[in-house]
Amino acid sequence: MSAPVQSMIRKSLRWNLALLAIATVLGAILGALAFGLVFGGNEAVGIIRVGNSGGVGNSGGVGNSGGSVSGLFLEGSSVLVERVRAGDFVSRVAKRLGDEAAAQSLLATQYGGDGDLRVRALRDDSQIEIRVRGETKEQAIARAKATMEELIDQHEAILSPILALVNAKRERYRSQIAALGELEAQLANQTANASKLATDPALYSLLLIARGQTRSQAIDTTERLDQIELLGRKPYLQHTYIVVGPALMRPILSSPLHTGALGALAGFALGFVFIQMRKMIA
Repeated sequence: MSAPVQSMIRKSLRWNLALLAIATVLGAILGALAFGLVFGGNEAVGIIRVGNSGGVGNSGGVGNSGGSVSGLFLEGSSVLVERVRAGDFVSRVAKRLGDEAAAQSLLATQYGGDGDLRVRALRDDSQIEIRVRGETKEQAIARAKATMEELIDQHEAILSPILALVNAKRERYRSQIAALGELEAQLANQTANASKLATDPALYSLLLIARGQTRSQAIDTTERLDQIELLGRKPYLQHTYIVVGPALMRPILSSPLHTGALGALAGFALGFVFIQMRKMIA
């Protein structure tokens, strides 16, 4: 092999090695930077199960877009997601945290905020995922907890009057059934006495009719009470509650070294592919 050819081979080899080294280093740098952009920061996540109004009265929930098998959600998922990210709600969360400046951070970017609070519906819209970023792990957890507690308290304000209405009806029906039972017993005694005396057939007939009507009314009221008792059980009337969390998210790639190593491998691979393509063109 002649000296010029050997010189060209050495030059090409040095150029290829330099290209691979540069691509590997750039990949490592970009990978490490990507950790801060994609995996960095502290984020807490929690899941809430939206309560159910059972279709009793007006739940007060705006935009009940979907119903469960047992009735209406306290608030439709699409409305809830947008409301939680908006100004009034995040201001209440900031007040709960005792940090008024948090409102701007939690506010959605579409409303001019930093977008540290993210919300989305899961599964059949009955479960809502809440993700909150913070400068520290403790802050992220505290923000997520305050967000979930604020939502639960607001839904309790919707559900409480519904529960009060159901309880009031339950007690009224029970009182009516007790009173009707006493009345039927009195009418039964009067009917028995009138039957023994047999002096006034018209009175006896009226007593029989009144007793039958009282019994029918008692049966009807008992059926209404049974419906109310059923409605008061889960899942017909259900509180909004926390299913998961809030807990700190732990990314798979937990340090810049991991993303840097992956970036280096990716850079080396791209550099190698570029060299092979260059050889094919040449």
